[in-house]
Amino acid sequence: MTDQHDNEYDKDVNYIYTISNVTEDLVLDFHNISINMYTVVWKNYDGTVIRTDDHVTHGSHLRGMIVPSKPEEDLYTYRFAGWKVNNEGEPINTETYSVLGDVVLYASYTPVHKTHTVSLQQGTYYTLLSSPGGNQSEVVDRRDPVSFAFTWLAGNEGDFQITVNGEAIGGIAGVSSTLEGSTRTYTIESVTADLNIRVIVGNHVGWTVTWDYYYGDVLRHSEEVYSDGSEAIAP
Repeated sequence: MTDQHDNEYDKDVNYIYTISNVTEDLVLDFHNISINMYTVVWKNYDGTVIRTDDHVTHGSHLRGMIVPSKPEEDLYTYRFAGWKVNNEGEPINTETYSVLGDVVLYASYTPVHKTHTVSLQQGTYYTLLSSPGGNQSEVVDRRDPVSFAFTWLAGNEGDFQITVNGEAIGGIAGVSSTLEGSTRTYTIESVTADLNIRVIVGNHVGWTVTWDYYYGDVLRHSEEVYSDGSEAIAP
């Protein structure tokens, strides 16, 4: 029995031959048959080719999974979310996806907004992070503003010191303040790092007293730090 075909067959169709009434041993000999092979191209978000897989057989699953990366930006880091076919639709399930033709896979990413922690350490007077949530520590999105209110006692603002990461707030650009009654509200317009805000008021403010004196014929020098309102005692 001979059945010869010189036609080009559709690669996506299964051709079935049926031999009925088998009465003897048969040897089926197929000639000039090639298995359909495809190319899978893996590309990053910017179109850069990461890898090309040639000779991928029809119906096979993806192999050698790749975990690419995307550089962070000022506001965002990027988390790999999967692979999209021709950069369209939702990421595919790489465990079940079957290769049925040449395909280009694009890496997909989920942006993650950078955040910073703003902590406030208060002195004896009342202080409060008034934005965003009224706690003593908040996590805020990068470059978002943050405000804190400072209320002093006895109707007198008095002496106080506010520092941000150890630097006096008056010397920091992008900081504004408003005064209402006995409450002053400071706003840091753009948070670009973790911030430790420290408010020192009343007798928590330190003053440095310098002493230059003779001990016998020897000139001596000393510096002492005293809290506000305390008595300076000579050495």
